[in-house]
Amino acid sequence: MKNPFIPFSVAMITPFSMNGELYLEGIPSIVNYYKKHDVPALLISGSNGEQHSMTIDERTSLFRAVKKEAGNDLLLYGGIAAVQTKDAIKLAISAEECHYARFSSLFTN
Repeated sequence: MKNPFIPFSVAMITPFSMNGELYLEGIPSIVNYYKKHDVPALLISGSNGEQHSMTIDERTSLFRAVKKEAGNDLLLYGGIAAVQTKDAIKLAISAEECHYARFSSLFTN
């Protein structure tokens, strides 16, 4: 039987500008770094704690930007943890619309 699990995944760092704004222009170099180093999967906005400093709109923009750059070369997991259930639902829908493989509701602080 073939092993259905990938060997590992990485919690992708989220790029921010020097003034603390989400820096989507940094996505291509980050995603390409992970591709170059044969990372099979990325967790986006999930376990580095950045979700606490981002709006739901910023997180959904991040989901879209990473998917655009990664294409189908990486499995993507969307971090959907949120204080309010309605926000977690919005994030889950966004991850699904971006064709992410899975999502994680792990809440970190």
